Amino acid sequence: MRPNPIATATRHARRTQRYGEHAACVRCGISALETLVPLPRRFLERHHVCGKANDPDLTVPVCRNCHAILTEGQNAAGVTFTTPPTVLHQIAAALCSLFSMLHDLSEVGMTWAHALTNLADELDIAFPEWRKLQHAQAIGGTV
Repeated sequence: MRPNPIATATRHARRTQRYGEHAACVRCGISALETLVPLPRRFLERHHVCGKANDPDLTVPVCRNCHAILTEGQNAAGVTFTTPPTVLHQIAAALCSLFSMLHDLSEVGMTWAHALTNLADELDIAFPEWRKLQHAQAIGGTV
């Protein structure tokens, strides 16, 4: 099958219009939509941060894998996906869902922070001069 540049450009334009020019998964950071074309469903999905039944409008873009992880986290936290009986139940469910996601994001963020520290250590060994580069200097001070 030969590539169809018009179809590729059309898919890219649709994705850009739907998610914005610089769309990325808020959890894992992947943003190369055009490289992940052959999927049965769209690449980015809208995750309901507080649960759709609690706030249908508060969504964030996440990739399909991260969406499944975040939704499972909501389930594990006991978030129900049905309309709550009272506003107090609704707020409690929304907060439970929100903090479940924030907990997950903090774990992912800590993984990224540790990876950066490890990279700095490896740079010290392989290229110690890197610390003298302008952008390597600590903000508001020196290294």
